[in-house]
Amino acid sequence: EVSPSGIVYKNLATNSAFKKPPRLPRGGILADDMGLGKTITTIALILASPQRESRATTGKSPGKNLVICPLSVLYNWSEQLKLHAPSLRVRTYHGPDRDRHPKTFGLHDVTLTTYDVLRAEARDKTQGLGSVAWHRAVLDEAHVIKGHRQATAQAVFQLVTAECKWCLTGTPIQNSVEDLFSLARFLKLEPFDQFDWFNRTILRPLKNRDVSGFERLQLLLRTWCLRRTKDMSVQDSETGLSRPLLMLPRKTLEVVKVPLDPGDRVLYDRLFNCAAERVKELEERSQLGQNFSQVLSLLVRLRQLCCASSLLPAALLTELRQGKGDAARLLEAATAALGKDKVEHLLRNLAQAQEDDCSICMESGCDIVTRCGHVFHRGCIEAALRQLGQGGSGLCPLCRGPIKKSELLEKPPELEVVEGDEGSDIHAGASAKIKDHWKAVLAFLVENVFSKSLGCC
Repeated sequence: EVSPSGIVYKNLATNSAFKKPPRLPRGGILADDMGLGKTITTIALILASPQRESRATTGKSPGKNLVICPLSVLYNWSEQLKLHAPSLRVRTYHGPDRDRHPKTFGLHDVTLTTYDVLRAEARDKTQGLGSVAWHRAVLDEAHVIKGHRQATAQAVFQLVTAECKWCLTGTPIQNSVEDLFSLARFLKLEPFDQFDWFNRTILRPLKNRDVSGFERLQLLLRTWCLRRTKDMSVQDSETGLSRPLLMLPRKTLEVVKVPLDPGDRVLYDRLFNCAAERVKELEERSQLGQNFSQVLSLLVRLRQLCCASSLLPAALLTELRQGKGDAARLLEAATAALGKDKVEHLLRNLAQAQEDDCSICMESGCDIVTRCGHVFHRGCIEAALRQLGQGGSGLCPLCRGPIKKSELLEKPPELEVVEGDEGSDIHAGASAKIKDHWKAVLAFLVENVFSKSLGCC
């Protein structure tokens, strides 16, 4: 904008004004639908831009392009680069024998690594990935860092220094809008890379259904997020007519209901009946809220049993197969085997309790959530209930809904589930779902491949 004092630069998201041009982030989020070529697009960007080292004056060794991805797609990145960019010098930085000397990273155009490697090197910034200032850093499957307090996200924030940063993910929002904060922090989208600001201007208004929160979120996504889906239309450059972005045959959706094996059905019915009795008992005692984590544990076990009995802990599976254990022992095996950490992980999304303000003392750091979804400090809400003098029950200070001390849920700390945990007692065994899957594959091959091959002969 032009003012009497000169040119003023205005941030539309925050309504802040500056006399000097603000530093704009270089990069963004590529959130194209699955199958639309996010990997190929990124390779094209690497080829189209100058292959120069970082010019950052951070005291770190200069590097070119860093791609961080899950181990499951590391090989695909390597193969796609060989196929579409054979002129690039590509290094796969993975394994126990990797050379961590800072100078070695500048010898390659593209360095491929995994989130696990980055997390393993988080403590040492003098060598390895943390010792390099990159020209471009790319996070593939960027939703991996959605939990901004998790070790993987913290390693990305602390170690990755780059002039240009890109996040590739088909699902930038998985559980809640809070997932976007990790991407904003990685991209350094000031001031939204500070959680206090992100929470105050976006998360809290959204929770209160304040239209300003939606407007800011739309503005941010419109500015630094590009998303294209398979059903979008574009204008044909030759004919000028509208056509689908991607010409695909019509999708055929077939729902296949998989019956449980007779043996698994018996085990499922035993566990289901026991779980139903437990829930009914808790309801009669008015203790369902206090023991909500146990109910979630039972649901997880029932879902695992639907997929495959081999997913159940050995102790629980033994109790179910014997069929002579009482309900108490069965429940103990079903819930205790889940472990405290797993239960806390299930409760992690109940509320954003740590950053929200307590409605009693107006301070942050809440650790208790009520059945009506409001958060308080434990000391504040317990003191409020004691003052009521009604045997540990009363009205929520915020919405005046009924609450009980026995139903207060404690917000667990942020935890991270790491694939491949040691000590797992998962055992071998085929499931009905896998058997039906292979039957369908075999039927398809017989109908569409083998029959055509025989006909040609």
